[in-house]
Amino acid sequence: MAKLLKLRRGTAAQHDDSTGFTGVIGEVTVDTTNKTLRVHDESTKGGIKLAKSTEVPTIINSDTYSGASTSNVNSATGSKNYVDTQVATKLASPASAGTVGASEACQVDSNKDITGFRNVTLTGELDAATGDFSGDVDIDGTANLDDVDIDGSVDIDGAVQVDNTITVGANDTGHDVKFFGATSGAYMLWDEDVDDLILAGAARAVVPEGNLVLGSTAVTSTATELNQLDGKTAVNTVDAQTVTGIKSFDAAARSVTTTLTDSAGGTVTPDFANSNDFKLVAGGSSNTRALGNPSNLVAGQSGVIWFTQGSGSNALTYGTKYHFAADTPPTLSTTANYTDALCYSTYEDPSDSNNVKIAITAIVDVR
Repeated sequence: MAKLLKLRRGTAAQHDDSTGFTGVIGEVTVDTTNKTLRVHDESTKGGIKLAKSTEVPTIINSDTYSGASTSNVNSATGSKNYVDTQVATKLASPASAGTVGASEACQVDSNKDITGFRNVTLTGELDAATGDFSGDVDIDGTANLDDVDIDGSVDIDGAVQVDNTITVGANDTGHDVKFFGATSGAYMLWDEDVDDLILAGAARAVVPEGNLVLGSTAVTSTATELNQLDGKTAVNTVDAQTVTGIKSFDAAARSVTTTLTDSAGGTVTPDFANSNDFKLVAGGSSNTRALGNPSNLVAGQSGVIWFTQGSGSNALTYGTKYHFAADTPPTLSTTANYTDALCYSTYEDPSDSNNVKIAITAIVDVR
């Protein structure tokens, strides 16, 4: 007599909710929602759901594997042969040899080339003989490049350290190189067109003292000594310097004549540090002024003091440093607009503790 077997049953929610059913080991219940069975192991809430035939791939049979019987397809050998055939078919006819197609096998062309990959992610190392990138290259780590040939522009936002020689251009074919400073308009430019190194704006050349070399000759002058030439346009305007040894000049060495301010009835005092030659034009007529002892008087200076009459009959007296032949001052011209030359030379008098004196003689009526 036939027997009727009924199993405990419940909906999927009743099996899986927070108070879901947990059956004993080996117990089977019916899932009335999914129309399947649940096998229990006394620990998994809701049990383990069994798959229905519609939820698994269709078994390989003679309809899907032409020429094969169900028995040999279902066998290990038959299954292997089927898989090998399917793979071979895909490899034999990809979208195009050397081209990647979506959901297709990849096959290189006769040159072992292939194109069309979109994104390729490697967790290991990429070894390649050469590389050709038509787009951007983003490298987060260190790039060790033994030899780089760049035909286009390069924009680098980070720091760059170069541990070897940098060469720009080649012999007789150069390129401009420009370095900008922090101040607007300040830069250093190597202008290859005219072969000049140009400092512009606030840019300066700062050379440690003693390290300036012109040609192969070191410049030993200090900055202070070089500043003596600042603003000077000719050698005859250089401030006081001491020159030792014999010097030869291939052009004239000229003194600038300094004009003295007249003081009728007063004293006119020349500063011998200003020049070797002076001129004094006496104003008015019949006035006497004193030619005072010069300031900055040192032995070894010589020159001329030019004295010109104004309206005439003007006279000079002399300070104690002026000395004349036979201790007699010269008689000067008195005619209006006449000029006399008082030629002088300074010397040391060992018999006098204040021993620098001025030997002076006159050339009268120089016209």
